[in-house]
Amino acid sequence: MISALCNICGKATKQPHSCTFCGAIVCHDHYNVEMGMCLNCAQRLRHIKKV
Repeated sequence: MISALCNICGKATKQPHSCTFCGAIVCHDHYNVEMGMCLNCAQRLRHIKKV
């Protein structure tokens, strides 16, 4: 049974994660567990902190 499709790669996932920043539903491969957000938002946040 498929629960959701990843908003980044489109892969079907049985255990989707929800980004706490943008709300995107993503697969485990595109979720940063430590930050609680999708890899897109995690990358943006890291970039902002470096500037």
